[in-house]
Amino acid sequence: MVLVVGVGICNVFSFRFDEPTALVALQKQVQDPILQWAQQRLGAPIVLTSGLARPIQSQTVVEKYSEIVNGLDSWRIVALECASWASKSVLSS
Repeated sequence: MVLVVGVGICNVFSFRFDEPTALVALQKQVQDPILQWAQQRLGAPIVLTSGLARPIQSQTVVEKYSEIVNGLDSWRIVALECASWASKSVLSS
């Protein structure tokens, strides 16, 4: 369970590019609606970065995400872990 929570907190959607302009636009078009949904569900903003360091998410995000994962049965946790590792994103799983 800790692994699934760790992947969720350090999500590929948290890493954004500053350039090229076309990629920045594509990230906004594709990822922003998913990020907005997740932020609404988690009740807090998701920290984004354009660097290599993992962004540190708020305690609210960590606790709410942990609460959601803890509410899943074993089968759903395994499915979420497999999908999130394959896509590098819990949000797109």
